[in-house]
Amino acid sequence: MSAHTVHSDSQAHSAPSAIEWLCIILTLLLAAALRFVDLEQVPPALSVDEALNGYEAYSLLETGRDEWGTPWPVTIRGFNDYRRPAIIYTAIPFIAVFGPTVFGIRATAATWGLMGVLLTYRLARDMFGQRAGILAGLMLTISPWHLHFSRIGLEATVAMFSVTLGVWCIWRWFRSKRRAWLAGVGLTFGLSLYTYTPAQAFTPLMLMTCGLILARRLWQQKQTAALAVLLFVLIAVPLAHALVTNPQNQNRLDNVFLFHPGEPLAQPLNTAVRQWLGHFSPDYLFIHGDAHKVLHPPGSGQLHTVDALLLPLGVLGLFQAKDKNRENRYAGALLVAWIALGAVPAALTIQEVGTAHSLRGMLGVPAFAIISARGMIEVSAMRRVGPRLRAALLGILAGILVWNAATFLQRYFVVYPVRAARAYEYGVREAIEYVSAHEAEYDTIVLTNWISQPHIFALFFQRYDPRRFQALPVEYDQTLSAKLTRWDKYQVGDVDKLYTLLDHGLFVARPHMLPGVEPLLTIYHPDGSPAFNIISK
Repeated sequence: MSAHTVHSDSQAHSAPSAIEWLCIILTLLLAAALRFVDLEQVPPALSVDEALNGYEAYSLLETGRDEWGTPWPVTIRGFNDYRRPAIIYTAIPFIAVFGPTVFGIRATAATWGLMGVLLTYRLARDMFGQRAGILAGLMLTISPWHLHFSRIGLEATVAMFSVTLGVWCIWRWFRSKRRAWLAGVGLTFGLSLYTYTPAQAFTPLMLMTCGLILARRLWQQKQTAALAVLLFVLIAVPLAHALVTNPQNQNRLDNVFLFHPGEPLAQPLNTAVRQWLGHFSPDYLFIHGDAHKVLHPPGSGQLHTVDALLLPLGVLGLFQAKDKNRENRYAGALLVAWIALGAVPAALTIQEVGTAHSLRGMLGVPAFAIISARGMIEVSAMRRVGPRLRAALLGILAGILVWNAATFLQRYFVVYPVRAARAYEYGVREAIEYVSAHEAEYDTIVLTNWISQPHIFALFFQRYDPRRFQALPVEYDQTLSAKLTRWDKYQVGDVDKLYTLLDHGLFVARPHMLPGVEPLLTIYHPDGSPAFNIISK
């Protein structure tokens, strides 16, 4: 190991210098700008899951009950998928300030993403020193994977933050031997179970792996380690109780899980291994990424192409450390395990679009940023390379990174909102707003069943009073992703058939529906193609 690396380890314990403070402040300002600017326009429209999360937060804020009337639930029924509640509960303050708006639900994710950048800086600094911390924070700031999920109101950023906090507690305990940090591991990882369903697979595996890596140190404080495990179990009890007492809590998992009781293991096991390996394929990581447009903007990998150079350098540098810097090896083992296990939830589920699932496999994203930062430091510490060549190499890597980031940001903020509008069901908001302004003129409002979940979009964009909705005699099927077909004066169904059956109504239809009928209004996609027709009868 180079002398530079030894010095970096000592920096982990030093107070931040003025230059370091300036660097991290500038990084956080950049991270905030990239996560909050044009938040309502990029991505181009609210996804159905964002609308659900936002309205559930609004319902809890106003009534203390979810959309379906359950008081402060451990799992949120939603579309009978019984999702984990952390993003919804933490959205309540934002909804209180901004109302049930696109900005309100997305600002929740953006704030968690910003806090994740700060925490990743701190973890990398504690592991490898000041420069590693600053670089790791910067790498996560401009990471395509992290940036996109920081701008949509889903579970991703709160889940990543909770896992990063758990790893930080592990490392703080490892360095300080303070028992409180070990208890914090049980607390933070226990809470992570409530952030996103894939954490149920990742978190226990991560805890067991950390136990194996740090077994000798843990044995020295076995009573506190046992207390941490007990704390984890106690926090998990309410969730476990909900899963056991209500089988519907497993609806979504049963739908996507590869393995089923009584079925042969060979085929799903082979699929799981193949999908896990696919999570680390160069094409997925550095070239094309997830094929699902809502989960990943086309035109780049989940990471930047420069990471293909930095990640191997970072890993090699960690495991070539000399004995007097064995802490680097422990850090490397934790980071590699974090990345490897982060892909497990995605590997165990059905991949609908044929590529690795970036949302289910995103828990290891901060570790990628830390190892890439470490790779940059390894280049700067090469002893067998002259200072001029070393500076040239660093300049080339920095140039590639800037080019990668600039081209991605241009595609993301300029091209993506136009090309991905259809995937986000663009136009639903505009249709609902028009309908809301004119619904008093009609006895019946018909929404096409081509909208994924019409009722939640209507409730969210209308700011429909949750008390009023909870009092309605609605009948909602128990099957996964069922559609609510009637509430208040609204109906959901086949527009062409309902148009012939009803004498009077306002219809929200796709362009190919009701041919020959003149619409009151046509709503267009950003590329100029029609999205919806509003038709009166």
